[in-house]
Amino acid sequence: MGKLIDAADLKHKDWINIVKSFGCSEYLAEDIVQEMYIMLIGYEQNGLDIWYNDEEINHWYVFKMLRGLYVAYLRRENKITKLDIDEFDLEIDDEDYIEFEQNFEKDLQAYEAAMEDIY
Repeated sequence: MGKLIDAADLKHKDWINIVKSFGCSEYLAEDIVQEMYIMLIGYEQNGLDIWYNDEEINHWYVFKMLRGLYVAYLRRENKITKLDIDEFDLEIDDEDYIEFEQNFEKDLQAYEAAMEDIY
């Protein structure tokens, strides 16, 4: 790994705690920190310098990156419509199930016959 990623990795638990302080769960914090590492790899490859005196990684810059990634996650999450499963009628009549099973068997037999013709 590069020097930047190695330096960032030393503070991994700190980054996780920062993201958790935004109000998200442990697994989500891990995902956001991993995205931050990916961004840092790109920064390092493009020559972006985010060091304090070439000795320590710029913690404020990383904080802002993590906050931006978290806000981007929230924006994506808000665009997703969540439905309550209790709103749907999931009961299946026996007749419907029997018809489905018969149609499935017919389709399966037709598929098997087509495969026999091919091979």
